[in-house]
Amino acid sequence: MNTKEKTKEVCTRIFNVKYVLGRFTLILSFCFFLTACSTMGVNETVRYEKDIVYCKNWLAGKPSPGIERNLKNKIELRYFYLGKLDVAIGWLEEALAIKDESVLKDEGVICNLAIVYTATKKYDLATENYSKLLNTSYRQEGLYGQGSICLELKEYEKALNYYNKGALEESDFAPYGALSVCYEEIGDIDSALKEQKKELEHAKNCLPVQARLLRLKILAGEQIEKSYAQLIKLNCSNPKHVYILYALST
Repeated sequence: MNTKEKTKEVCTRIFNVKYVLGRFTLILSFCFFLTACSTMGVNETVRYEKDIVYCKNWLAGKPSPGIERNLKNKIELRYFYLGKLDVAIGWLEEALAIKDESVLKDEGVICNLAIVYTATKKYDLATENYSKLLNTSYRQEGLYGQGSICLELKEYEKALNYYNKGALEESDFAPYGALSVCYEEIGDIDSALKEQKKELEHAKNCLPVQARLLRLKILAGEQIEKSYAQLIKLNCSNPKHVYILYALST
């Protein structure tokens, strides 16, 4: 075997070794990735289960009614994350049954209960609980929740009505929380109904959370300058209107 052939053979062997090692490393990395993913889920589950045990131990010490309700709310949330929705409902009902002057209002518990009922597709019970929020500080959440149920049931006009009302609400969560989602949902429903003019009109109704939606609608033929001029006519002392003007100008 001459020098050239020997060199070729050595290079081939080196290449084969590198190839095998590379494949092995790739397979090993993939195994580590799968292990990490599975462990991540396990770790989350373990943490939630530990939280539940901790809260139950605290409840065994018979805390004040206010703390008792908070603990039961936390337990419900952990069961919700674990996918044990019926168990979560039971804890929420227990939390709601606590009546004492030291206990905060029921709205938060009722809202959580409605969310879990929606997740379990018990829409009648969810609607009943969302309705209880309409005369409270959680009115916006009640309207948005009812709209979401109608949307799942493909009752678009009803959903649009609820979302429109919810989007006009001013609450502690407005304008960047539920309010922004309301307007996005309105746009989605208008699109589903192929109501482009209505969709554009909703986008121009000038609450700041519509800025992103409005900028998309400009692509339908509306000029930035025209929309901007319309917004200038609004009461710009309102910080929300200032926000949308800024959003359109950037």
